[in-house]
Amino acid sequence: MSKKIKWADRILTDTTIIDGTAEGIADHIDDTHKHTKTYRVANNELGGLFNQLKGTKRNNVDTLLSQLYYGEYGSTRLSKRGSGNPYRNIPHGLYVTMFSGIQEPWLYIDEKMVRQGLVRRMLVLYVEKGGVHRPPLDPKRKKLSDFLSIFAKEIGRVMCEYHKQAKGELIELEFDEKARTYINEVAKKLDEDIDNSPTNLNIVRQSLWEHAAKLAMCRKVGMGDDLRIGVMRDMNVTLKEINLVQPMMNHVEMTLPEIVTRAGEERGKVKVYEEPLEVSGVDSSNRGNP
Repeated sequence: MSKKIKWADRILTDTTIIDGTAEGIADHIDDTHKHTKTYRVANNELGGLFNQLKGTKRNNVDTLLSQLYYGEYGSTRLSKRGSGNPYRNIPHGLYVTMFSGIQEPWLYIDEKMVRQGLVRRMLVLYVEKGGVHRPPLDPKRKKLSDFLSIFAKEIGRVMCEYHKQAKGELIELEFDEKARTYINEVAKKLDEDIDNSPTNLNIVRQSLWEHAAKLAMCRKVGMGDDLRIGVMRDMNVTLKEINLVQPMMNHVEMTLPEIVTRAGEERGKVKVYEEPLEVSGVDSSNRGNP
């Protein structure tokens, strides 16, 4: 294995955060940020994180993730009673994304999480099974996996080429007048909805304009019409990019009520056996009595 591949593997490992306490995640970032400014939280069982946030002894992971979402930096001072380092530092200039999965999210998300803000900062893509059976050994799965692998490698190659040419220069993204007006009008309408009816659903909907704007920026950069640095350094997001992400945002808004309005729902007990007379509504304790 070449040194470049070993270094790439190390970067992937160091920049992928699966789980951890607030202190542990902060320590990891503090230990590794000298050779990376980009991290991703990747967890296929997000319900475990939400379970940590329930109850009175919340471990501040939600607060930390919210800070990382906005690129906030600073330090936290802990007690000196332990033998470890009492300082936790989040450096300036981090870029953190989160890719996670969860089944039956309403069983893990409660009202506090909705109103605290972490759920509002997540773009929740809820897809119902819809009765479609997907064979686990279907050859199409392998083809899709191969396609996504090739696609990911190509994206990596393009971005590495950009970083090589850019030499630290960042892309400046601006919204043109029509796109800016559209986003501002959407944000105004969402604010009015929450003023008129401050429900949990409207609290989560309030951030939809922000997700739409970020996705539009990603679409603009991802079009790759011209990778020359002089062209990519200044880019304008237009209504074209906003229209491209709108179908996805429509689906998100359509499925949000299924999640938010059921937040905190109790998990039903699974019954493995019921006596026939109990099922019919007859008390089995009186069985055999006239």
